[in-house]
Amino acid sequence: TDQIAELLENMVGSNSKRPDVVQLLEQETEGNIFFLIETLKVLAEDAGALNQIGNTTLPQSIFAGGVQKLVDRRLARIPEAGLRLLGMMAIAGRFINLELAKFIVGFDNDKLAQWLGWCSDATVLRVVDDQWQFAHEKLRQRVIMRLSDDEKRRYHKLIGHGLEAVTDDTGQIARLLAYHFYEGGVMSDFMRYLPTAVKQAQAICDYHEVLRLCDLATELSPALYKLRGDAYEGLGVYDEAQSAYQAVLDHPKATPTEKIGALNGISALQWRRNRYDSSLTYAQQALNLARQHADKFGEATALNNMGIIASDTGQFHLSQGYYEAGLALRREIGDLQGEGYILNSLGIATIDQADYIQARAYFEAGMTISAQIGNRHEVAFAKHGLSHALCELGDHARAVDEAQDGLRIARELGNLRGIALCAWRYATAQGFISHKLIDADGFGLALRLAEFIGDKFLQVRILADKARILALIGDTKGQAEALKLREVILGTL
Repeated sequence: TDQIAELLENMVGSNSKRPDVVQLLEQETEGNIFFLIETLKVLAEDAGALNQIGNTTLPQSIFAGGVQKLVDRRLARIPEAGLRLLGMMAIAGRFINLELAKFIVGFDNDKLAQWLGWCSDATVLRVVDDQWQFAHEKLRQRVIMRLSDDEKRRYHKLIGHGLEAVTDDTGQIARLLAYHFYEGGVMSDFMRYLPTAVKQAQAICDYHEVLRLCDLATELSPALYKLRGDAYEGLGVYDEAQSAYQAVLDHPKATPTEKIGALNGISALQWRRNRYDSSLTYAQQALNLARQHADKFGEATALNNMGIIASDTGQFHLSQGYYEAGLALRREIGDLQGEGYILNSLGIATIDQADYIQARAYFEAGMTISAQIGNRHEVAFAKHGLSHALCELGDHARAVDEAQDGLRIARELGNLRGIALCAWRYATAQGFISHKLIDADGFGLALRLAEFIGDKFLQVRILADKARILALIGDTKGQAEALKLREVILGTL
């Protein structure tokens, strides 16, 4: 990337050093000098001149004519007998699964070696770190472009069934299998892998992928409705989340465990919107049902919801008890994700009690566990809370770093509430350092998102810190306006 940036500056000028220009060229050329020159020609033509590259909107992808001709010349070197398998492998991905290749065309080792030799001699495939792969992504893209729609469908189906045959644990590749069977038009097999695929996407907080997969389903089961609700909740789209959870409760085939999950989901939506009485009602229903059916996961989640409700309404003696009971259950059943969640909740409770040293310890523990299992949603939340504790302890520089890191993660996830939380903490910590109001990407952003998702309690907290920073920089008028708006919102709670 540095070499591309340096070359571009020499050829084009300073505009080319824009990160998005360099990133596009790295993505499209992978450093191939011929591909780079041909791609620059296309960009220059679109921009009007070579030195105007970077001043116009960039395309998402480019397939320059010169690049296409070079790729076609390479592909023409491969014997006709090798092109069918090459098309299948292009559909399968950049890397060549040798066992899959042998299975779907019935090759033995000698025939496979001959085919690899053809493709290697044509500089279409190569070995990198003992792994056969397409020599360049443009080569794979061009192979796919030359396939008919019918060939693509047939190849996706063949690859799906082939992967099933050569993979010991197909559950580990459920998302990949769901993709190939959907593209291959085999909806029965797609639906077979869909629940696991959605759970895998949810486990890494890829909420948009969860929703995309659910939208492809021929029919949503109660479990999929629940995961759909969780995804919308994670994105801060609470009305859609409520509808999905309600669909679980209304579904005639919903199991007690699925209903417990939906009740807990609605409870969380209600406390996020400061509707604490309603939230408590749903949490108690979930708790009672969980205890009837020995669902310790559901019981722990209900206790966590009740802890948040108690903490938010100032009943700290109750919240601590709920959290500790829920934490014990999480540890009993080995639920690390839930343990990280409750540790973060304990951090919030101790923040509210001004015990910032203990809060820091809770958030650091919650962040460690969440990072260990890849739960980026909770990592971002922990970073917002840790930033808060650090700020109150006077470590403003680290507070800024944690908030910025959390903000980056929340943005990557598309988590609106996470963005609001981290933008708030960043603006507060940076305000103490710079004695300036960070509004556009700080308090202003946080307030807009908090209002959008309907979290008035969060708005009140953001406005309190905004008033603190305005007082620090001597803007008494702005401070008064922030506090006045805060009182107006408090009056609606």
